[in-house]
Amino acid sequence: MTLDAYRDLFRLPPDVAYLDHAATGVLGQPALDAATDVLAGHAGRVPGRSPNSFPDDLARIERLRERAAALMNAPLAGVEVVPNTSAGVNWLAQGLDWQPGDRVAIPACEFPTNHLPWRALAARGVAVDRVDSPGGTVTPEAIDAAITDRTRVVSVSAVQFLSGFRADLAAIGDVCRARGVWFAVDAIQSLGALQMDVAALQSDLVVAGGHKWLGSMHGLGVAYVSPTLMEHLVPVRGWLNGPI
Repeated sequence: MTLDAYRDLFRLPPDVAYLDHAATGVLGQPALDAATDVLAGHAGRVPGRSPNSFPDDLARIERLRERAAALMNAPLAGVEVVPNTSAGVNWLAQGLDWQPGDRVAIPACEFPTNHLPWRALAARGVAVDRVDSPGGTVTPEAIDAAITDRTRVVSVSAVQFLSGFRADLAAIGDVCRARGVWFAVDAIQSLGALQMDVAALQSDLVVAGGHKWLGSMHGLGVAYVSPTLMEHLVPVRGWLNGPI
């Protein structure tokens, strides 16, 4: 695809240069066409198509999961659709068997999405350690120093929302494996723009809303849960995805 053909997918006025993907990405024409088709089908506006599009919706979800798995180099069984990043973080925050005295380590510069779900565990006796993050940066050494014998989870953003700092996820993954803690990644500022290989990163949870670099709308994202972590989580999903 040529650059001009790619630009034509994002039909902004010719005098507009949109650079705000760190907040909300531009919805491209293919995504707009797909969303319009789904909504028109639900409204009974597509000749020959029943408004009951549930089977088609399931097929779309499966295609999304397959593409997300390929994007993250993740096994399909560990990939699921989420409404937003917060929902994926809460899978871990609400799904573990926390005990009073357990701890979570997060960089001090984290966005509320990767802060508030952990703070909400205070009622269950879980403490949050904020890792020193000078200038919006965080190092594997600082993460290692913050881990205690009661730390259960380390959760970091792949790219920090304010500073743009890109974390060394592979090195942080090594620290987490060596210290025996779960490693969670908020990838909303990176997935779709930077390479993501969940196996190489040794990550247990990777989650990203789709409205930034993935070119989707608010209310649609993806998450990956490692097979090992999956065995320790109490499902918090809906009837469609939960065990029967």
